[in-house]
Amino acid sequence: MLLIGVLGYGQAVLAEPFGAGEVWRGQNHQAEQTACKLISDEQKWQEIWQQVGESPPQDWPDGARAIAALDQQRPSGGYTLQLRAFDDKRLVVESRPPEGPASSVMTRPWLIALFVEGGIESVACSFPE
Repeated sequence: MLLIGVLGYGQAVLAEPFGAGEVWRGQNHQAEQTACKLISDEQKWQEIWQQVGESPPQDWPDGARAIAALDQQRPSGGYTLQLRAFDDKRLVVESRPPEGPASSVMTRPWLIALFVEGGIESVACSFPE
């Protein structure tokens, strides 16, 4: 079973069976559309980071899998993308509205998670209006 815990603001920890995972989040991506992707090679890894508007934080590891979720434009700050396990090979990313007061600035939240040991077979995203 995939276990997900949170340590501090915006830092997720992904436990076995996937080994050490890395999760990156932000409030503004540069893609024109929403995206929900399973990434399995260097070319797609480079492309998704280009859509985010940043350089990849590390090289693509052989045998790895990653997921990327690029949310729609939101009317305020505070929207977050949460990574949840459906089962040990499928993940779900959900968009959540702010809890409490939020800045009144447009945002386009994004999340990218890397699973060095692979194992992920699919991802689904929920971007409600």
